[in-house]
Amino acid sequence: MTTERRPQPNNAPGPATSAAIGQRARPLATEPEPAEVSIGHSGALATGCLFTIASSLVTCLLLFVNGSLVMAILVMMMRFAPAWMQQQALMQFLLFALPVALVFLQWMMIDYVRTRLFDPARRRQNPSTSFDPSMQ
Repeated sequence: MTTERRPQPNNAPGPATSAAIGQRARPLATEPEPAEVSIGHSGALATGCLFTIASSLVTCLLLFVNGSLVMAILVMMMRFAPAWMQQQALMQFLLFALPVALVFLQWMMIDYVRTRLFDPARRRQNPSTSFDPSMQ
């Protein structure tokens, strides 16, 4: 005993949903109309992906440089450090934690410099996109 679904005509009443009230509901499997597709969406998506990839690459480079710098400093300090500081567990923790902490500090500095250098020019070009507390 199988039931067969027959297509209903366009003017047939269907289940009332919030999307279907007051307008004709479109089937879920249809392609969007050409007027509904935003051309800028794919450009914004590509820009976001490129920005994420670039940020990841910069972070990897910073971690590599910071790790090398911290390792060189720790090896140099091992000669003159007291016995409690020469423990292997402490050195491993410092070798992991210090480069990560330096990356956070470096990104904070990059953001600070970026806002100081580039936001005033953007505010002059388009004042509606930035928040200025003195305007309120």
